Amino acid sequence: MSGTLSGSTTRFGAFEVDLRKGELRKHGVRIKLQDQPFKILIALLERPGDVVSRDELRERIWGRDTFVDFDHGLSAAVNRLGEALSDSAESPRYVETVARRGYRFIAPLEDITKPPPVKEDPPDPGWRGRLVRNWRWVATAVCASAMLALTILQPREAPTELPLRVVSILPPENAAFHETAISPDGKLLAFTATLGGKRQLWVRPLHAVSAQPLAGTEQAIDPFWSPDSRWIG
Repeated sequence: MSGTLSGSTTRFGAFEVDLRKGELRKHGVRIKLQDQPFKILIALLERPGDVVSRDELRERIWGRDTFVDFDHGLSAAVNRLGEALSDSAESPRYVETVARRGYRFIAPLEDITKPPPVKEDPPDPGWRGRLVRNWRWVATAVCASAMLALTILQPREAPTELPLRVVSILPPENAAFHETAISPDGKLLAFTATLGGKRQLWVRPLHAVSAQPLAGTEQAIDPFWSPDSRWIG
């Protein structure tokens, strides 16, 4: 397999990846995997055997208009993927680290997507039925041609350029700033900070300046979001 994945479900070893549901399963049991490690897995599965550079993965996960500590965030996401796959960087079975270049998926893949049911041709309706069917095809072709002509002749608006988003992280006063994580929907920023000897998670909307601490997150180290951006761990 090369390029984009040909089916919605792919198997390697004891694992299955369901692209339609966005799930990783082992022996049919769903494995909890955050959004960023899952995106890395999909990028590697799309090009099995090829080295996918760290720059490609950074752009795939965060895009070009977000500025965070990419190197640390990418390494942390790859480590979480390895934990989910019970893989080892020293003796990899699935994801191989290529020094100073990127990562490569090395296990064989199997597309297990069920093929669509084969439709049987209906009985021949005779010359009257064929005549009606041919007229329907002609009418459909005429309508399609008219719609295409209207689309071509209609003036097009110039594409709108998306604004560049620059995120400034301002930790609380007298606090030591640590790790960051942007929610998958691009609306919230989470980070860890130490204030008064207590280290915990802080969260703020990207359009705001001030951040609020999250109670019950003392001793938090590396924040990460759920795929739907509804909870943080």
